[in-house]
Amino acid sequence: MVFILEAIPAVLLGLLVLVWLPDRPANAKWLSTTEREWLENRLAVERRASLAEPQMSVWQVVTHRRVMGLALIYAGSVATNYGLSFWQPQIIKSFGMDNFRAGLINAIPFFIGSIAMVLWGRRSDRVGERVWHTAIALFVSAAGLAACLGITALIPTVIALSVALVGCYALKGPFWALSTEFLGAGAAAAGIAQINAIGNLAGFVGPFLLGWIKDHTGSYTLGMLPMITLALVGGVVVLVMGKHAPHTAPAPVAALHYRQMGPVALTFRSYLPGQMGPCDPPHSSRCFCCSAWLRAVMAPRLAAPSNSPASRCSAAA
Repeated sequence: MVFILEAIPAVLLGLLVLVWLPDRPANAKWLSTTEREWLENRLAVERRASLAEPQMSVWQVVTHRRVMGLALIYAGSVATNYGLSFWQPQIIKSFGMDNFRAGLINAIPFFIGSIAMVLWGRRSDRVGERVWHTAIALFVSAAGLAACLGITALIPTVIALSVALVGCYALKGPFWALSTEFLGAGAAAAGIAQINAIGNLAGFVGPFLLGWIKDHTGSYTLGMLPMITLALVGGVVVLVMGKHAPHTAPAPVAALHYRQMGPVALTFRSYLPGQMGPCDPPHSSRCFCCSAWLRAVMAPRLAAPSNSPASRCSAAA
């Protein structure tokens, strides 16, 4: 009966998603016309770019070193997530809490982590950066777990666990955005499946090792050492892989350029990749000099009336 009650909200939410969530930005009523047009154009540009990429077989995708690296990064977060999901209530109860109070206190770190997930993801989108947002989240998670090693009081332990889950949950948005940017559209489906499959093995290893170490040492905190190690390794791996990470234009800034300059700017972006401003490759919506250049130099030059997108690009060149 308990499992049925727990499943009801998920079932109702799934039905709501079918009715309320649109299939594409063009059907999103909560977006303005400008935002819908910008998103549709951005997706079209990405689709055209993916067609030009060399196609890989499923086996080549799932065995690719980049996919394996992303799976290792993900494992650094999954181990912490599952390890604390299974064992955090017991850790809190070890301070003399009964089941009810332990359940209430156990919710605090997860609540704080869920807020951090949204805020950190929004910041990553706003600045258009993924690598450091992913690495910092893993290092924060490792720091929170490491702090538990020297703590013997309830409140500091809850604070340290909250820090660990802040890092664990904050990783989710930047990491999956980074994964799709690394893999490209053609390899995304198989690559994401492999990342989940391998990464989630840590969801077994982390809790198992924590319990095994607890049984042999009597200490929950020592059982966190494997999770700390995985988080640190994941953070280092994402920084190493990040040297070749694709640059992401911050969507809110790019949308602002569209509002300021109109469809002409969007056409310029679509037809002249790599020539958006004085900083090449295209940093246009990421650095001040390029955004100022777009507004001050290109807007007047592109504002002249023309009959086709190509003629606008020719005039701009």
